Amino acid sequence: MKTCSKANIQISDRVTFTKEFNEHYLSITGYGIYSYFNPVEIDQFFNRYLNEGVPIRSFVRQCIVPIRNTSKPVQQVAPLH
Repeated sequence: MKTCSKANIQISDRVTFTKEFNEHYLSITGYGIYSYFNPVEIDQFFNRYLNEGVPIRSFVRQCIVPIRNTSKPVQQVAPLH
């Protein structure tokens, strides 16, 4: 029973992270995260976020890197490590 409960908490945390990450990314770039990233990459961001232990807003801001010399004004998240 504990395993099921723990799994539900992890799923809930991932859903919350994805929602928050998308909202903050959208407010900064004007584009949602699924415009640029697939679910596997978003899962990697979640794991990175857990390891860094910073607030979600700070995490998103430190990941955003402006792309210069592009035809449209977009921003991209820094590469995953």
